[in-house]
Amino acid sequence: MQRDPTVHNPSFRAWSRIVSPVQDDTVLANDRHLQANPAREIDLPTLRCVRPKWSLTTAQAAALLDALAALPKTMAGLAILTGLRRGELFALRWKDLDLAERSLTVREAVYEGIFGTPKTEAGLRRVPLSVAATQLIETWQRRVTPVEPEALVFATWSGKPISPNNVLKHIVAAAKVLGLPKISWLTFRRTYSSWAHEKGVPGKVVATLMGHAKVDTTLNVYTQVLDHSLRGAAEKVRSELITIDHKSEGTSPVTDQNA
Repeated sequence: MQRDPTVHNPSFRAWSRIVSPVQDDTVLANDRHLQANPAREIDLPTLRCVRPKWSLTTAQAAALLDALAALPKTMAGLAILTGLRRGELFALRWKDLDLAERSLTVREAVYEGIFGTPKTEAGLRRVPLSVAATQLIETWQRRVTPVEPEALVFATWSGKPISPNNVLKHIVAAAKVLGLPKISWLTFRRTYSSWAHEKGVPGKVVATLMGHAKVDTTLNVYTQVLDHSLRGAAEKVRSELITIDHKSEGTSPVTDQNA
């Protein structure tokens, strides 16, 4: 069976759960159903990301926020600066915010208008707020006063949760004008993780802030190495090689004129 590189990830996982046990010769031999295993000839499709992953640079993020109106600007900015999941962001209530202490507490998540607990037990957490994130919230708070503790931070005129797609369409439109790739709420969460990684924040700390039970999830799924970080790493290696090369020749290092 030929591999189909376009198979979507959920489809692959479902198929793999069914086929993998059948491919195990031990299972068939123990049950004595077949002398030869026909499933051994099945070539499972390669798991690959259908939609390219990317994260915003600081310049791109600043340009995007400057192009947005108050509501999408506040929500996108807070998503970038806190790494909250979409459902957690839209479920925030004023009682969850402690602006004096510059922190927020994640207690709920909302999907399709239905409130529940966060995605994982680790999702119940307290997240520190940067000065920039606090300022975004304070500016938004002045627009929606009076504020009730149980009220949603971002809500319709009737107090109900806003549809994420209704907010996202304005962000997507602004991103398109700026020439950015297709953007989603996940882009902001990935940006938060990537920026934290670039600044040297330990993986365990980032995982805790993002509500991940496993550090691997943070690093493998959400963290993208930014281009200038890659270039910086390459330059460090290059300078080390130049130093080693000249030491081996018994001369002092010289500056690379082509750098």
